[in-house]
Amino acid sequence: MIFVILAACTPEVEESKPVKESEPVVDSVDSEPPAPPEGSVRGSLSLSDGKTSSQTAWHSFTFANDKGAMVYFSSNPDATCEDLTGTLFQQADPSPLYVGGECNLLIVIPDTLPLSFDFTGVTTASFQLFCPLGTGAFAQDNGSWRWGGEWYVGTADAGQVELSRTDNTVTGTVNLETFSGSYPYIQGTPTALATGPLSGAVVPELCEGLGSHPVFQ
Repeated sequence: MIFVILAACTPEVEESKPVKESEPVVDSVDSEPPAPPEGSVRGSLSLSDGKTSSQTAWHSFTFANDKGAMVYFSSNPDATCEDLTGTLFQQADPSPLYVGGECNLLIVIPDTLPLSFDFTGVTTASFQLFCPLGTGAFAQDNGSWRWGGEWYVGTADAGQVELSRTDNTVTGTVNLETFSGSYPYIQGTPTALATGPLSGAVVPELCEGLGSHPVFQ
């Protein structure tokens, strides 16, 4: 009889279910990453050799002074200013700046702002695209970091740019329509034209570490 009484009491413990209330909370926090800044530079790219890529500027790292300006658009939601300066100046692993299949964009302006440019004239500014196509990983090769898949580099040659400076930050808009580029790590360096556009606003994050770049000296 004692055994029967204990078995009858067991369901009362299960009905309290204290664990169930907290079960969904942990998973729901990490299920969706934060959205990139509204209106930031993004777009899809079609390459003339049939490949495709895209770009979403989760972060726009900027610095400017009386001698020049820089803006770096990273496709990685977790990228930081320290990741960028480490890659540029200490030859650190570039993985924290990239997402496979997505492009990053670097604007270097060795002149004072504002800049209003439609690629019909001459400018000393450069607008470079860096694309780790497909899937893969970065690894060191003879002291340099290389993407395991196809690596495309392009330079913008059509579009419109409106950039201005406030203190040490750069703001404005870009609309880059085409890029002439190549695959520098493939024998023969095959070329390809990338067609966008990549367009949107520069949503600035001041990265004072970029001040070490020669354009600011």
